[in-house]
Parts: sequence; structure tokens; C-alpha cells
Amino acid sequence: RFQALTMPYFAAATTYEQRRSESAVPPAFLCADDPALRRAVWSATTDVLDAPPGTDPVELLRRAGRALAAFNRVGLCDPAAGNLYRYTAAAK
Repeated sequence: RFQALTMPYFAAATTYEQRRSESAVPPAFLCADDPALRRAVWSATTDVLDAPPGTDPVELLRRAGRALAAFNRVGLCDPAAGNLYRYTAAAK
């Protein structure tokens, strides 16, 4: 459950980093000014928190992944990744 609940943060952080690198005017911190991202974070969070106790952790990641799909540019919520995401660093 904890792993699935961290995915909204990482989706917001990577989206923020990408948008900041593409714009002369940076977005609000963690794209807090983006209503679609706020809805996705809310959906992912509430869906995981509302899941019955004992729900399969992989299913929780899938739920978070569906909610965050539009903001997942780095392969978040992939159980096969083992929590290691290769494409999260900004270009040097």
C-alpha cells in the first residue's frame, strides 16, 4: 500500500521536472496548478486507501497506474521495475 501511495508524488515530481525544463516560466511546485494532475493524484490516492485490507500489492500498483497514466512518463507502477526507474533524471 505504501508503494502505491508514493506513486502520485513521483508522477507529480517527474511531470514538474519535465515541464520546468521545457518552459521559461516554471509551473507551480509539483504542478499544483494543474487541475488534471490534482484529480489524478486524488483518484490514485483514494482508490488505494479505499481498497480492502489484504488487497494484492500488485493490484494496488495497477490501480495507481491507471489513475496516473496521463502523467506517467517514466514507467511508474511497474512491479517488474523493482522500484528502480531509469528515466527520472533530468538531462545533463
